[in-house]
Amino acid sequence: MTLRQVIREKNGILNANSIDNCDVIQFFVEEHVLRYKIELVDIYSYEFSRQYSIKPIRKYIKHKYGIYVLFNESEKTAYVGKGNLLDRLNTHINKKEFWDKAIVFVSTSENVFCDNQLFVLEYWLINGIETGGAWKLNNINNGCIKNLSEEQLRTLYRACDVIITYLKYMKVNLFYRHEVDDLYYINGKHFYAQGYQRIDGKFVVLKGSTAAFEEVPSFKDRKKPWRVRRKLIHDKILEKKGSVFIFKEDFPFDNASDAASVITANAKSGSRWKQKTTSISYRYERISR
Repeated sequence: MTLRQVIREKNGILNANSIDNCDVIQFFVEEHVLRYKIELVDIYSYEFSRQYSIKPIRKYIKHKYGIYVLFNESEKTAYVGKGNLLDRLNTHINKKEFWDKAIVFVSTSENVFCDNQLFVLEYWLINGIETGGAWKLNNINNGCIKNLSEEQLRTLYRACDVIITYLKYMKVNLFYRHEVDDLYYINGKHFYAQGYQRIDGKFVVLKGSTAAFEEVPSFKDRKKPWRVRRKLIHDKILEKKGSVFIFKEDFPFDNASDAASVITANAKSGSRWKQKTTSISYRYERISR
């Protein structure tokens, strides 16, 4: 079952909801906890309220390391943390007063949340919230970057996609306010799209952007963008509207070049994207301290 087909129980009603880019194979509601098992990156997610203390999820997080977000939606305040989950959450219940809900992410795979990966993931999430500007961070520092292998980074990008998408689905929109200075555009006779570089380096094309319908014959030679475009059409993220395709939701591409190629249906570089306020060409900015 894809996350687009996931069923979430709320107020006794089963509702079909939409999440992209990952798969759910189990879903539970028990003891005031929403519990998901997310395939591909082997992540479990638990949401619980502070009023029930940590007891409902104790059995799931005992001796586990992971990443978590404490938040107070009415005050738009959040805290991102990592480490031994049981110890850290017990400490926060006693010492941090601002939060009333928490979402915890645990992996059953040692390849997803090893120590250095948790440092990097915490850094990405903290800086993503800070960049979005809609929420106040309760963190004292911004985390730190550690050296990871290419394989570890690929796994972590996937985990980051899942976490950001899950939080968006749970209506905790920590990352989704963008100033016009952060936005880039690409346009042509049959397309107009807007996007931004996310904190993890992905390039996100915004919902409502349009893409060319007709593909140039040589586009198939760019195998990766061509396959991505086929999948977006198949998954109905790109839907035909008149003489163009339209993005039905925000979509994160691996890079700006893939995004430009999919939108133009032609081989294009990331420099085709222009900053909205200055028209300066896009240049990838590596996140570093």
